[in-house]
Amino acid sequence: MRSKSHGIGAMTDRQSIDVTACGLSLRIEPATVVLRPNQTPTVTARLTNNSARSLTLVLPGDGSRMGRRTPVIEWVFMPGGRVVAFEGCGNINGLRLGEVFTLQPAETRDLGTWVAPLALPAQSRFHGVMVYTNEPDLPFRGVLLRPHDEDELARLHRSDRCRVESNKIEFITEGERAS
Repeated sequence: MRSKSHGIGAMTDRQSIDVTACGLSLRIEPATVVLRPNQTPTVTARLTNNSARSLTLVLPGDGSRMGRRTPVIEWVFMPGGRVVAFEGCGNINGLRLGEVFTLQPAETRDLGTWVAPLALPAQSRFHGVMVYTNEPDLPFRGVLLRPHDEDELARLHRSDRCRVESNKIEFITEGERAS
């Protein structure tokens, strides 16, 4: 099979992700993040199931922002595109009970930690969009600090494959004013 690039490594056509098929929306808050120089941003990310069926998904965890586990959390900036950064030491936590969840129709779930961007463009003012990609077949990459919860890992492998992009938010380095 031919490979396609989706920002999370090579995937076969059979595994390609339809951005709109899963019926999710992703909302990031606040709409404007004001930062001091070298400050790490803090954001809240919430998934809402807008489809008519329940969806099984996975909370972001240690390694999600580096593409080392599902879900993969990416940020795309305007201007700037994707900004590559490194997080941690290469070790990752094992999957724990409660990280795989079912989102019923019209239900919303806070994604918790592991969602803020790791690195930001050099500009003092820019916009960003977060991308959540749940890829059940994506292998864990890194040295596990503890074993996975085997039942939760089985649920992860049966979770729904999907990709969703958030609303656009603005980042401003302290001293700049919002327009």
